Amino acid sequence: MNGSLDDSIILQHILQHTFDEIFVADATGMVLYTSQSTEKVFGIPCEQIVHHNIFDLEKQGMFLPSVIANVLRTNQKDTLIQETKHNRKLIISGYPIYGQPGNWLERSVFQEMLQSLNI
Repeated sequence: MNGSLDDSIILQHILQHTFDEIFVADATGMVLYTSQSTEKVFGIPCEQIVHHNIFDLEKQGMFLPSVIANVLRTNQKDTLIQETKHNRKLIISGYPIYGQPGNWLERSVFQEMLQSLNI
């Protein structure tokens, strides 16, 4: 992708129609985007997550622990078992996204669900 408007539209379409649960947050923990499957996975509308701070959502028990919060605290990729507000256990990975060497991009972290656990 070369950063064109067409690339942006293609990426937006892919993210809207993926079966994967994907979050994107900025360097402060503000959630910028969630895929539509997030509603199914977490049992709450995306609007209750997008434009909210991941640290606040974690404190509210929306998901514990938050892999995005861990990535922001450590600057390292992370995989963990996360429990949702509705007691669903998920294996979640989070990844920092950098711009120029060592600099965070505005959209700095994304997470994806790897597996739902039945325990």
